[in-house]
Amino acid sequence: DLRAKMLNFEVETTLAYEDMQGESLYEQALQEYSAKNYEKALTMFNNVLSQGYDGADIHSDMSIAYYNLGDYENCIQESRKVLATGERHLYAFANYNAGKAYEAMENYDRAAKNYHRAVVIAEEYNMNDAVYQKAAQRVDSVIKSRQTRGDENIPQKQKKTPQLASQKKYAPLPRNLKQLRQSRGEK
Repeated sequence: DLRAKMLNFEVETTLAYEDMQGESLYEQALQEYSAKNYEKALTMFNNVLSQGYDGADIHSDMSIAYYNLGDYENCIQESRKVLATGERHLYAFANYNAGKAYEAMENYDRAAKNYHRAVVIAEEYNMNDAVYQKAAQRVDSVIKSRQTRGDENIPQKQKKTPQLASQKKYAPLPRNLKQLRQSRGEK
């Protein structure tokens, strides 16, 4: 009985020490992040994750670090991981981060969706949603101005090329099997 108690104490002490190490590493990662050493912070955040400490806060911090490095795809991926944790108090922030990344990539439709989700969630939690609302309005105005100019369907980061009179216009390619059959006159 005494041996079992000692073994239990040893296990609890080891776990507590490991928790302290994980927290210490996370604190160090946050210090690197605050010093704008984003690459080093990301390495440390990944070390924290490899030790089994997985939470919305870590992914949220990683999302912002990736954004600040201009790695928008990873920013979006980390924001999605925040949403997958079930920690709803960070959902508005995660959607906002993803929206910023989409906006930087000039994918305004996706940015608007994320910003509007952030507004709804912030209102649900009685959070100050002014930043989220401003972002949503900004992207909505970009979308509206693009629609007014008639270039809402321009692929991201590409410009409209003028059509030469000599160029033959082709019918759009079918998007699915049903459209293909219809274009062939099949039922």
